[in-house]
Amino acid sequence: MPPRTNASSSTADRDIKRHFDKIPAVLSGPHKAGPRMKCKWCGDEASENVTLYQRPHILRCAVYKLEKEKKVIVNNQPSIRNAFKPLDDPKDLFAMAVYTSTANFSLFETPEWKAFFTKIGFKPPNRNQLAGPLLIQTYEKLKPQVLEIATAANHIQIVSDALNTINKKKVENVSFLINNISYY
Repeated sequence: MPPRTNASSSTADRDIKRHFDKIPAVLSGPHKAGPRMKCKWCGDEASENVTLYQRPHILRCAVYKLEKEKKVIVNNQPSIRNAFKPLDDPKDLFAMAVYTSTANFSLFETPEWKAFFTKIGFKPPNRNQLAGPLLIQTYEKLKPQVLEIATAANHIQIVSDALNTINKKKVENVSFLINNISYY
């Protein structure tokens, strides 16, 4: 195995050191001690020496390993937006943008939005199209993809809330979470 260069070892040392806080030396009293390091993950303390303490500690630190594993799971977990197949039709793409942003269907019917859409040459679907055929079509496309994600999950958290609209209609929202990602 080739010897490590100072540049690579100092980079590796910096990567290890970022997981520790320095504890100042105690220079007087009955418990004199040189500078020490404290693991940011588990709070364990020992010598400032990277090679003898810090590197072996971080490799066996259970709290660090658990947090690192959680981060990998969350970063690799597909979000609902990543589950979408690419859409070609601008109206379908617009509808998906409205649904995933949870925007009010009539939001885009203001004079300013109408002027903007005229300027770019796009005729957006109206709120009745968004609430009707486009919603049904989008639901039918996404349902199997969401079911596949839910079926593959080990644990699912169900979240619900309800409210009454201005017209006194009861609306209930139900979503589920897998690894801190909401599917609604």
